[in-house]
Amino acid sequence: MTDHTTHDSPLGLWKSFERTSRVAWTMQRINTLATLATQLEPNDRVDAARAIWLEYVDGHGTSDLDRIGEAHILAAIYQWLPKSDVVKFARNAWGDRMLDAHARDDLHISWWPDDSSVIIQHTTRIGTVATLVLTETSATGRLR
Repeated sequence: MTDHTTHDSPLGLWKSFERTSRVAWTMQRINTLATLATQLEPNDRVDAARAIWLEYVDGHGTSDLDRIGEAHILAAIYQWLPKSDVVKFARNAWGDRMLDAHARDDLHISWWPDDSSVIIQHTTRIGTVATLVLTETSATGRLR
């Protein structure tokens, strides 16, 4: 097998299918968690959100993960995760590469590696923008 994986090649099409189906499965799990969140205990919500992320990033398949897809997933589950997990997951996913992505029309996420900061901006139903800034210090209470 060669490294040639353009979208038109069979291998490229296979990898595209894997990425698409991985995101679809993950979003189905997130939607189910959102539906059940009020009925679950707080620790169960955290465990479920962690499991969703870990399966997504460590899931089966041969395709590389898409950074924007990762941003979309992390932005969708941050509300159930401890702040320190959000920063840790961002660092593990994007390392020293800055990320600035619209996860949805109403949700924006950024990763600033120099500051170990995750910035999440969410447009509320009334049109205002809520901004959450998570840094390693604010999330853990400790300096690196």
